[in-house]
Amino acid sequence: MRRHTSWAIRFVAPLLMPVVLLGGYVLFAHWQSNLYFPSLPRIYSAFKTTWSPHGLRLNAWPSLSNLLLGYPAGLLSAVLLGILVARLRALRVASEPIIAFFLALPSVAIVPIFIVLFGPGPGTKQLIIAQAVFFQVLVNVIDGLSTLDPTLAQSADLFKIHGFRRLFLVDLPGAGSQILAGARAGLSLGVLVMIVSELFNTRFGIGAVTLSAQSSFDFPTMWAGMVFTAIIGIGLNGLFSLAERPYLRRAGLLQTTTGA
Repeated sequence: MRRHTSWAIRFVAPLLMPVVLLGGYVLFAHWQSNLYFPSLPRIYSAFKTTWSPHGLRLNAWPSLSNLLLGYPAGLLSAVLLGILVARLRALRVASEPIIAFFLALPSVAIVPIFIVLFGPGPGTKQLIIAQAVFFQVLVNVIDGLSTLDPTLAQSADLFKIHGFRRLFLVDLPGAGSQILAGARAGLSLGVLVMIVSELFNTRFGIGAVTLSAQSSFDFPTMWAGMVFTAIIGIGLNGLFSLAERPYLRRAGLLQTTTGA
């Protein structure tokens, strides 16, 4: 019985809110008959037309390729610099005001600046995504490595684990949960700035298609673009959850349910 309950919580419960929201939208669109809120059949028809194989190749792939290049670049550079900042107190003190400034500054506010300075090309969009991910992950890496459990350091000293062996066997695994939390938040932020970066002087991309539809009052296509963006976000979040499960299981942070 417990196993069936666990299965229901794990797979059914996450679907309740989307179903409720979908049903609410259907009722709202039916009662209002508002131009800005088209019916689900019209959105579905626009979705099939816009995101056909040709549409995916023309508009989805440029966006996703920017994310696939920008996100790892921001993540890796944040981990490398975070290790240095966490280990060198002088560097940590000197960098705190800069990090605090960029954290307080919304990532989407920097998009027009980057486009003016570097142009609207794919490299600029990848750079925008990388910088948004960078600062989100950097803070978590620094905080995770700076607040390690003292017993880990004592155990490493006891077994004479130093240098890179200590970094990869003790420090990074000990801060892994915080680093993963920053990486997950950075992924969501990366999807956001991926879309926003395509709203400026761009012909192709998910954001460009959605903005063009909104400007031409093609609201079914606009909603189809937003739905497609949500599908990407949910899919990437699911893949991230699958990728982090082995670490969480080894760290004892993942609940395992057993039942008779």
